[in-house]
Amino acid sequence: MGVGGFFLLSGGGGSIVGGAYDDPRDAAQAWVDQDYEPEDLVCSADMDELSKYEQQNPTKPTGVPDTDLPEAKTTLKSVDVASGSSEGTFTIETTMEIMGRETTSTTTYDLVEEDGGWKVCGILDPDIEIDDSGFGLGGR
Repeated sequence: MGVGGFFLLSGGGGSIVGGAYDDPRDAAQAWVDQDYEPEDLVCSADMDELSKYEQQNPTKPTGVPDTDLPEAKTTLKSVDVASGSSEGTFTIETTMEIMGRETTSTTTYDLVEEDGGWKVCGILDPDIEIDDSGFGLGGR
């Protein structure tokens, strides 16, 4: 999914303390809802990587045809943070119809406690599983 996935899937709400979410579930839901400022929700290591990418690619690509992306439904499946831990993961499920067939993917991101709040990390290299069995390609 890479950087494009970040812009497609970023988002949030919830309680913000010190520029970050004070509960891991709030941070995960913010990612799903796509209603947040990246610096409030994305860990500093990923923000540094995004900054490098933007510096190396200052302009948007040209000659890319305008196409409507399929409408996707994204839901928070799970948040896995052990009590008292400063790190964990969350998994989202995205369902969309492509060429008349429904496909579902699950994406797992890291959650880390940073600067007094919870942030999403690993956005450039999440763990993605796609159920593409509807396309006759078999599952992955």
